[in-house]
This record gives sequence, structure tokens and C-alpha cells, in this order.
Amino acid sequence: MALYIITAASLLLLFGFMAFCIVRFGLKDCFSRYSYEWDISPRALNLWSADLILSALLLMPVMLELSEGNNWQFTGFLAPIAMLLVGFTPRWATMDRQYIFHNLGVGLAVAFSVIWCIAIPKLVWPMLILAVLAGAATLICKRAFIFWLEIAMYLAIYVVLFCAI
Repeated sequence: MALYIITAASLLLLFGFMAFCIVRFGLKDCFSRYSYEWDISPRALNLWSADLILSALLLMPVMLELSEGNNWQFTGFLAPIAMLLVGFTPRWATMDRQYIFHNLGVGLAVAFSVIWCIAIPKLVWPMLILAVLAGAATLICKRAFIFWLEIAMYLAIYVVLFCAI
């Protein structure tokens, strides 16, 4: 029961904030673009950062618990860590070092999430079906293609988590 609550809290936090950003600032080409809408200081993290960091921290215990005893459990640790890296680089478009770490975090979060989902035997089929659906949905969307790809990826991960619990 606790895993459901933690996963639901993470999902609501992430998707609720995304919906709020879309309503307030309009649809951007990727979710990371909203980080600049929340800038209050060039040295501080912002609300966008807090949302990603809290979502990642909520996901970590769920992913670790669900992969207990699996040789690939470390990917359930590294996927949220990579998401934390994304959250800690809110000025990715204007600062060279943050750009490198932000993109590294995005790539590693996707890679480790997919590996984690595939490594858990009972999750292979839901992940493959969701990947096909996500690919089809993003091909249909012409506007903000990357944003909708991100939405599909996050949605696929949360659906797989709820299937595994």
C-alpha cells in the first residue's frame, strides 16, 4: 500500500506541475524549458528543480523495493539519481557545464529506466506495449514533439511501476 501512495505522490507531483506550467506559460518544446520561467536567482534552484528532485526522491525507494533481489537493482537507484542531476541543472540552456550535465542526466535517466523496466521479468510486456504506444503518439504530435515524447516516457514508467506493485 505504501508503494502505491509514494508512486502516486510522485506522479501527481510531476504531472500536476507539468499541467500547471502548461496552463500558466503555454506549451513549450520540452519540459526543461519551463525551468527558466521559474528563475528567481541565477544561483538558486527553482520550483522546477524542486519538482524534479522531489519526484525522483519519491521514485527511488519504489524502484529499489520492486527490484529487490534482482541483479539489475542498481538501475532502479541510478535512474532517479540521473533525474536528480536534471533537476540540479535548471540553467541548462545558458550555462555550458549545466548543459553537459543536464543532457547527461536526461540520457542516463531514460537508459536506466528502460533497463530497469526490462530487467524485471514481469514488466517486459507492459514496457514494450507502452513503448510502441508512446512512439505512435509522438509521431502523431507535430508541435512540441520532444515535450510529448517526455510525457510518454514518464507515463510509461509510472504505468510500469503501478503494474509491478
